[in-house]
Amino acid sequence: MIYVTDKTISSWKSNRTGPNLEVIIKISGILIYGDNPKNDIEIKIKLSKDEFEIIENMMKK
Repeated sequence: MIYVTDKTISSWKSNRTGPNLEVIIKISGILIYGDNPKNDIEIKIKLSKDEFEIIENMMKK
């Protein structure tokens, strides 16, 4: 449902890498809505100014 390989999940489990924001949102939708995730999920989180700038810079890449 999130279109990642077994290798990717293994890498997450061993803390070599982690999911990107898009995948985190997809996983959240599955956890909330089960097999029928909605495409219009809105997730609100509080970020510090520094955290926001880091994410903003990552999104520009």
